Amino acid sequence: MLDINMQKPRRPKMNHYQRLIWQATRAPVGDLVLIENIMREEIFHSTLDWQTREQLVQAAHEAQRRLNDDRELYNLEYSCRMAMLQKMRAESAVRECDTADGRAALDNAAAKYETAKTALFARLDDLEKQ
Repeated sequence: MLDINMQKPRRPKMNHYQRLIWQATRAPVGDLVLIENIMREEIFHSTLDWQTREQLVQAAHEAQRRLNDDRELYNLEYSCRMAMLQKMRAESAVRECDTADGRAALDNAAAKYETAKTALFARLDDLEKQ
């Protein structure tokens, strides 16, 4: 008998590009979002829907190499992006309904964003000095 409390955690759902990236690279699932972002922003400077499958596979390998070459930078950039998103959501919530809890959540999100941004900029400054 299966104990429902012992079920395996569900894997995050992959989009079409992440499935292609995984098939091409066998990268860890946690890297797929980062690789997809590198492909969009650094390799193609565009959306991915104009590329052939061959181009996407080649770009996935290149993006994975870039990620592995400077994982710290890409992790910091992703953390900063997610902190900014949370801050924007908190700002929106306060605009819709200004409460003490909402303002506290906004202050917390703003502080996390500032911390993430500071860490990212420090890393970028270090890279510039090299």
